[in-house]
Amino acid sequence: MNPYELKDTEKIISPALIYYENIIRSNILKAIEIAGTADRLWPHVKSHKSADMLKIQMEYGISKFKLLRWQKLRWRQKQEPAM
Repeated sequence: MNPYELKDTEKIISPALIYYENIIRSNILKAIEIAGTADRLWPHVKSHKSADMLKIQMEYGISKFKLLRWQKLRWRQKQEPAM
């Protein structure tokens, strides 16, 4: 089975960000395993620019994130994530 297969593509409104949550969660666990602990990870928010991704990372104990100063201000204004 192809993990990247999309179903019901006619229902997807374009443009859209499509992500595979189970694969992302697996990758986060692998990164934590390699780093030894979630405290050693500092993912860059510029890579995904997504509040949903930030929340998923935080579920795994990742609490430090790299942001450009202007991004940080913008995020606080829009989402106000608990960092």
